[in-house]
Amino acid sequence: MLDAITAAGSLLSSLPGAAAGRDHLYAADALDARQADESRLRDVGGAFASLPQRYLGAPEDFKASYRIELEDLGVGWGSSWTGTAARCWPCPRPTPT
Repeated sequence: MLDAITAAGSLLSSLPGAAAGRDHLYAADALDARQADESRLRDVGGAFASLPQRYLGAPEDFKASYRIELEDLGVGWGSSWTGTAARCWPCPRPTPT
């Protein structure tokens, strides 16, 4: 049985597109993808955190609230806006129904 498993593994690794001894490269790609996601999340978080300082204002009677969901990052933010101020905060993801 062990010989059959070894032979099957050898056959699979020789097929086009198989790892064929390059498994270590795929682990590095996965790590790079995770690091890229973390970097994007930091960048987006910084952009939302700086919104109140960058807000230029609106008419005095302006009031609005928004919830922004970034599905590709798996996060969301809430925000409220008035004529003179903006506020943003991270929000938990809604529970699917």
